[in-house]
This record gives sequence, C-alpha cells and structure tokens, in this order.
Amino acid sequence: MPRLYKLVLLFLLFDILVALLFPIAAAFQSHRLPALVTLFFFLAILLTAYAYLWRFGYLGKITPPDRKSSSNRRP
Repeated sequence: MPRLYKLVLLFLLFDILVALLFPIAAAFQSHRLPALVTLFFFLAILLTAYAYLWRFGYLGKITPPDRKSSSNRRP
C-alpha cells in the first residue's frame, strides 16, 4: 500500500477518534469522575498510537518515488 494511502487512513482514524471526544465532554457536566477517567484513558490510547506512528516514520514528509530507479526507463 503506498505511503500516501496509509497517511490518509491514519488521518481518518485520528479524525474519528477526536470526534468521539465530544460526547465525553458533553457527559462531563453530569458525570464528572467517570467522564474524566474515560477521557484520560482515551487520550492515553490516542497519544500512544501517535507516538508509535511518529517513532516509525509514518508521519514524515511524503516524497514522490525516485524516478532514477524506475524499471521501465528507456536506455
């Protein structure tokens, strides 16, 4: 799978996860402690996934493939 597609899928995943923070924030008014525990647990998972992606270079700059190493190059 090309790297751009991986980055797009990761963006969608993190976008959905951040959108799920809204119900937790809305529930915080009436259920303070359970919502706070859920929020910290959720953010810990999110930050762990972000650190993993950053560590293995998935968040780096996307560059086009090197054209010199193409196998269909004319002599």
